Amino acid sequence: MSHTKNLVEEAFGKVHNYLESEYKKELDEMSGKDPLSTPRGSKINKISEKFGFHGMRLQDFHKISQLAEHGASLLGLNKLSSTETMYEAIQNPDRFDRIYELLADEESKKTFDWFIKYRIAFAIIGELAYDIFIPNNITRQDLESSQKKLQKVSDNKYKIDNFIYNGNYGEVVEAFYFEQYAYKNVKPSSGDVIIDAGACFGDTALWFSKYIENGRVYAFEPMEDNFKILKENIKANSLEKVIIPVQKGVGETESKLKISGYARGASVEFGGSNGKTIDITSIDKFVSDNKIEHVDFIKMDIEGAELSALKGAAETIKKFKPKLAICVYHKGKDIVEIPEYLISIVPEYNFYLKHNSHTFGETVLYCENKSQL
Repeated sequence: MSHTKNLVEEAFGKVHNYLESEYKKELDEMSGKDPLSTPRGSKINKISEKFGFHGMRLQDFHKISQLAEHGASLLGLNKLSSTETMYEAIQNPDRFDRIYELLADEESKKTFDWFIKYRIAFAIIGELAYDIFIPNNITRQDLESSQKKLQKVSDNKYKIDNFIYNGNYGEVVEAFYFEQYAYKNVKPSSGDVIIDAGACFGDTALWFSKYIENGRVYAFEPMEDNFKILKENIKANSLEKVIIPVQKGVGETESKLKISGYARGASVEFGGSNGKTIDITSIDKFVSDNKIEHVDFIKMDIEGAELSALKGAAETIKKFKPKLAICVYHKGKDIVEIPEYLISIVPEYNFYLKHNSHTFGETVLYCENKSQL
C-alpha cells in the first residue's frame, strides 16, 4: 500500500475519533434535554460547526479543486489550501510518495508525514488539528519561551543579538531563535550573495547578515509600507553596504501585478483588479542586469508565488546551484509541485523539509547541491 494512502487513512481515523469524542461530550452537556427532541441533522451541524467542520457535497469539493487549478486565490485561506492538499493526496498518492522518497533524511520524512496528516485534519476541523497532530519541532510552549527572551525597546521594536528590529515579534523569533531558513548544511556562509524574496520588514535579511561577513543580501519587498520599514531597519543597524533593498516582487517574468493584504499576509492577484500595483521582475533578469557574479542562497516566502518565481530563476539556479530555502505551505500542491520542478532542473539537489512554527504555516523545503557535501 502507498505510504501516502496510509497517512490519509490515519488522519481520517484520528479526526473521526476526535469528532466522535467531542460529539459525546456535547451530548453529555445537554443534560435535561431529550437527545431525540431535535432533528439529528441539525444537532450534528451545530456541533460540527462549533468544531470548524463544514459539510461539503462532492461536486462542491471538485469545484474547489478546479478553482485552484485556474489560479483562484488560496493564499492565506488555510482551509482551502488544506483541502487542496487532501484532495491531491487522495487522488494522486503515488505523486506524494515520490516526494517522500526524495527527502534525504528521516527528520524530513517525519515532517512530511506530519504535514500531510495535519493538513487533512485542518481541512476538516481547522485549528483544532493541533490537538491531534502537534508539530514535530516547535510547540506553543516553545514560542512563548522564545518570546520571553526578546528585549522590548518600545512598541513593535525589539533588540535581539545586537540588532534593533522594528516589526512583528513572531517574525523575528522565527528568524533568529527557530532559524527558519537554515537546516543542517543549508545555511548562509561567509561571502555568500543571497536573494531574500519576501523580505517584509527585514527580519530574515538581518539574520542572514550575521553569517555572511563580506557577502550581500538583495532583499526584495514590493509592498510600499513594508519596504519603508525594511529600509529603516537596515539603517538602524548600519547595514546599508550589506543589505540592498529592492522594491519589487519576483516572478517568472517582468510584469506589473495587483497585490493586496498587509505585511506577510499580502497576496498576489494574477490578473486581478483589486489592490495596489507592484513591479515584478525575475531573478534571472535581476542577476543578469546587475552583473551578479554568483548567487549562493535563495530564500522565498512570497505567499504562494514561489513556483512562478523559481521558474523565473531557472537559469540562475542551474548555473550556480545555490542553497535554497523555499516555503511550501501556501498553496495546497506546493509540497509536491515545487520539489518536482527543482529536481527537474537540478538533479544534483538533496531535499529536506522542516516546519518552523506551532501553527499552520512556515513549512520550508531546503535544497543543497550533493557535489558540495
